[in-house]
Amino acid sequence: MRWSQLQHRIYDVWVDRLDGQRLQIHCTAYGLGGSASVGRWWITLGREIVWDVPRDFPEERAKGTYNPVASEIADLVEDYLNTPRGQLLTREFPTDRWSLVEIFRAADRRLGRARLAELHESLASPVARRILEARLASPAG
Repeated sequence: MRWSQLQHRIYDVWVDRLDGQRLQIHCTAYGLGGSASVGRWWITLGREIVWDVPRDFPEERAKGTYNPVASEIADLVEDYLNTPRGQLLTREFPTDRWSLVEIFRAADRRLGRARLAELHESLASPVARRILEARLASPAG
């Protein structure tokens, strides 16, 4: 699936604004010449980058130029987006070594306010907690 299509699917399930700030996700690949490239995914809240692979994950940077992290994250995102609504909080995603699913859960409009308290108790990621707290502070949350 092309990035623009995947991004559109993400925005379809994410809340529009969090405490007045826009939550966005980005993906790119930097060519290194030949067939080598380095993928990057990042999430912004307002103008601040709050999550960034590989920047925030030294183990990903250590893997070097042939690290398939960008496609692994794309697969994880698609897997999450294809998860039935009733399983969003309970399904495990063993390939998520970046706490991305927690961030997606915190921003997912399919999880209403009643389930957000349950989610809040289970979050380990500081970024996901921040997004959820911004969501709870938003009137439309």
